Amino acid sequence: MNSSNTRKLQTLIYISIAMILLYPANTLSYLVIKIKISDFTNLNHLSLFFLVVDLIGLISFRNVEITAETKEKTNLRTRPLYLFSILIIGYVLFDNNLKTASNTSAFMAFIIMEAYLIFIILFTKNKLSFILQDRKLQWIKATQNIAVDKWSNFTWRLKIWITTHEKVDFRDRLPNPIRVLAIGLIVTDLLANYSSVTLFIGILFFILFFNSFLMCIECLFGLQTSLIGICTGYEYVPNSDRDYYNVYITDYENKREIHFRSYEELDLIYGEEVRVVHGIFSKLAISVNGIVLERKS
Repeated sequence: MNSSNTRKLQTLIYISIAMILLYPANTLSYLVIKIKISDFTNLNHLSLFFLVVDLIGLISFRNVEITAETKEKTNLRTRPLYLFSILIIGYVLFDNNLKTASNTSAFMAFIIMEAYLIFIILFTKNKLSFILQDRKLQWIKATQNIAVDKWSNFTWRLKIWITTHEKVDFRDRLPNPIRVLAIGLIVTDLLANYSSVTLFIGILFFILFFNSFLMCIECLFGLQTSLIGICTGYEYVPNSDRDYYNVYITDYENKREIHFRSYEELDLIYGEEVRVVHGIFSKLAISVNGIVLERKS
């Protein structure tokens, strides 16, 4: 399915962008707070590993067919990326300091960033090709007066929507009871045995289970809303723990999207309109088209 391939390519693009940003982030952290995440040598080793991941991903999508019309549109959309690529190549060629023996790791860092940028260009072209050649999605956009070249990105999933408040029964909005109990016991224990160590553990615990805290707050105060959009992804995922379905619902008009897992088969069809009730902040999906979702045990 085109939507599945599009999201896999988007994941590879995000990985590549993150690896490129890791280098300036490392330098910036040292300049601002005098803390260096790692030296260039270790970062290069980590980056080379993910370059192999990118290469495997590129090989898996090597047979993507691109029409002349699609090729023209993708070249236009990726043109800014070529500019960044030229800037990196120019810097490497004209900065003689990078070519000295003491700066070998820094030189390799720029080469690796250039490689990631090339992968981003190739992945973006393949992603746009899948989107532009998804005839059903393009037809749906045309019938709803949605720009053909408008597609979702991760920022759409972060958008907070509070104008539509949904009344949900307490038992339906209650998160996994075992998770709530575990959080309560751990928080109580940390407060009862307060120290600098438990403070660090508490902060780490809060970061790791931040979304669970949001679910509990939403449950207590009834903070639920809804999204009406198009089903742009519905795929079965086998798992050793428990099989599930990945579901993507996109609201192109308001630039919103929700992604959730369903542990039961839903009566969804790609391209059809779907209504999802979910938590305002956690984005925990509660019901789909009026059917309350089963919680993972």
